[in-house]
Amino acid sequence: MLEEGGFPVTPEQIQLLGAPFFLAAGSFGEDLRGRGDVTGLPQRTPEGDGSPMKRAAPSVAHPTELFAAFASGEIQDAKTELILHRFLR
Repeated sequence: MLEEGGFPVTPEQIQLLGAPFFLAAGSFGEDLRGRGDVTGLPQRTPEGDGSPMKRAAPSVAHPTELFAAFASGEIQDAKTELILHRFLR
């Protein structure tokens, strides 16, 4: 969460949101697994890993903002939409 969101969380703070999934099976080895509660934590500049897929990603605070961004095409990211739906279940 520090790498992509700028939030320092420990592994114990991560909660699984269903089975892990791959961004692009066969192309990327990184799988996505869950979420952490970042309420009250200071947000730093995300460290990133040098991947162009993670540069200039927007930081959105509320699910309704995300749904509007998906609908308008501002965010075209299936993994973010999938994990949001899992989070809201």
